[in-house]
Amino acid sequence: MYLKHQKKDTEGKVPIYVQVTIDGDEDSFSLSRKLFPHEWSQGKQKCIGKSQEALLINTKITKTKGDLTAVFDRIAVQEIVKAKQLIKLYHGQDPDKEQVIKKDICYHQKKPFNH
Repeated sequence: MYLKHQKKDTEGKVPIYVQVTIDGDEDSFSLSRKLFPHEWSQGKQKCIGKSQEALLINTKITKTKGDLTAVFDRIAVQEIVKAKQLIKLYHGQDPDKEQVIKKDICYHQKKPFNH
């Protein structure tokens, strides 16, 4: 996880990106979450603080890591997989076809998502 400072919005928030690396092959995607840079610990790769927003973002980070691992573990051992393919599988896409990435409906609701 890392902050993509080049995509800072007008409020000063930056998006969190997920870096996927498999045998040196790298690709990344947005976590669809933004925060102020001072609210982030790169060493811990999570939000600092106890606000509801920080807790929700940290939960999303933990879930994303677990889901990516689960998708990777379902791939046959003898199959060679690239980072971009894993990301497409994670998003529910066929890695051989272009499709629209599903939106994270919990994030885009007006009220906070409770677990």
